[in-house]
Amino acid sequence: MPKLLHYIINRGVTKEQGLETRRRVSMINIGTSLAIVASLIFVVINTINGKWILLLSNTILMSIMLVFFLINAIKYNLTYIFIMLMLLSVFFLINSILFHNNLQYALLTQMVVTILLLNDKKLRVIMLCIHISFFVTYIYFQDSPGLIPRQPVYRNCIIVFVMLSIFACMLEYFKIIQLQYQQKLTEANKELIESNRVKERMLSILSHDFNAPVANLISTLFLVDAEMLSPEQFRDVSAKLKLQLQVLTTSLQDVLHWSKMQIQGDTGRAENINVKGLIAEILPLFEYTLGAKKLELKNNIPENVLAYANKDHLKLIFRNLLHNAIKFSFAGGTILI
Repeated sequence: MPKLLHYIINRGVTKEQGLETRRRVSMINIGTSLAIVASLIFVVINTINGKWILLLSNTILMSIMLVFFLINAIKYNLTYIFIMLMLLSVFFLINSILFHNNLQYALLTQMVVTILLLNDKKLRVIMLCIHISFFVTYIYFQDSPGLIPRQPVYRNCIIVFVMLSIFACMLEYFKIIQLQYQQKLTEANKELIESNRVKERMLSILSHDFNAPVANLISTLFLVDAEMLSPEQFRDVSAKLKLQLQVLTTSLQDVLHWSKMQIQGDTGRAENINVKGLIAEILPLFEYTLGAKKLELKNNIPENVLAYANKDHLKLIFRNLLHNAIKFSFAGGTILI
């Protein structure tokens, strides 16, 4: 039974449709399905009681709802929806005046359905005005003689119950969809906050990585321009600068690769990584800051230790840890990994 309900509700729903379109398709399926079932019940009741005019009316309504359901299942189309809603409204008005069968309440249900289904403001206002005018028309003619005697109270109660049930089911479904959408939005917002936090941390680390080599390069060029360095001193300084700029280039390539992954939504591929070797790759990034604080760093991780992870992510983790370790260590101390 749940599979059948799921099939009926999602008939005509496709992945290519937007969230709002899928919601409207499902709501139409719910409303038309309930109306078909209710019409079928009244077809049986009227057949048993020999009320042939009402039987014809129920059959017409069931046919309209079935066509509505099939059209919606084949392809969602706003024009078809507008035409079908108009046809149903006219049908409900004529029935409520000629048969006094309380289908005027269906006009009120139609007003709610119009608000839920139509996003176009002009169409929605037009439909609401039409429904209001139809309901006013019913009130004007409600005491006029019908084609058949007024129906028993129990039949009117059943019709009202059916209309209210359809109305309640559609609103309940609308509420469920809205809650699901709100939940997804909340989760996406949390992911965005976490992503921004990681990016801010990444930028903080990168600014630290870039600052020292660039500052040293500027200072060296200033000294060279002022002719304050001897050729021997310049060769010694240039060798260190070359190493720092190589490290800076590697770091910049890592950043560009990471940024590309973020833009493409790629979480990266996990692989077996030698942790000691990976740390050895990133240690040159901290050579200058380690030397500036006279810190000794010991990489005591065994050679055979492997981590199954994304290499870029693991690099970022260790760079973060080393950055904090250097920042909060006393000068002349030792950092152990």
